[in-house]
Amino acid sequence: MDLTTFQVLDHVFLAVREVGVLEEEVCDADKFEWAEWDGHVTEVGEVRDLYMGKAVYTYPMGIASEEYVHGGAQLFTPSLQRIRKSFRFRQRFIRRATVRLSEIVTEYVRKVNRRKKSVKITADDCDLVGVHIRRTDHLEFEKLNGASPLSKRYFTQAMQTYSDSLRHPVFVMVTDDPEWARTNIPASFRPQFTGFYDVKDRDSAGLDLAVLSLCNHLVLSRYCFSTVR
Repeated sequence: MDLTTFQVLDHVFLAVREVGVLEEEVCDADKFEWAEWDGHVTEVGEVRDLYMGKAVYTYPMGIASEEYVHGGAQLFTPSLQRIRKSFRFRQRFIRRATVRLSEIVTEYVRKVNRRKKSVKITADDCDLVGVHIRRTDHLEFEKLNGASPLSKRYFTQAMQTYSDSLRHPVFVMVTDDPEWARTNIPASFRPQFTGFYDVKDRDSAGLDLAVLSLCNHLVLSRYCFSTVR
């Protein structure tokens, strides 16, 4: 973990200090002579000759994999329990996220009950479905890796699945591109926005992550959160 990443994570989570910081800058990658390697990614941590005195260059192209776990993620999959233990939210993020979700559900219940003339619903009847739509910087990363951006259809199909299986799904949009979400997610899903996204607010990303962690169900973009949750 580099120093910048450590500082960002330490701002949001408790116990991140249990994960050591190596150096702010490990080396100048341009000075190395890099060679392609076609072995399986899991061998990196098992064969001494593959990791002693060597580096694995995974950015921006990542690691190719046909496994059900994305290539690069397999490098830290054995440590997931330790990572999850370290990534416990600072309480201020959980408190604000809980309040915002309560507001969203209360408003949803009010609107539904205003239309219903017979049986009313309560907050307990609702299921929170977090919909994570990451675009902005990730679009370029996906392009470098030859991956197409997740389409409108990807999100709407997943949301429709929840609509068909849950009585009262409340779709909470967590996104770094609210304009795209408002334009592409049909109003029939009654998408609810947290209002937390703000590039100038240091707490913004942490609040959105806390919201996702409190939801009953998730629709996820390509992102590390889907692995460590």
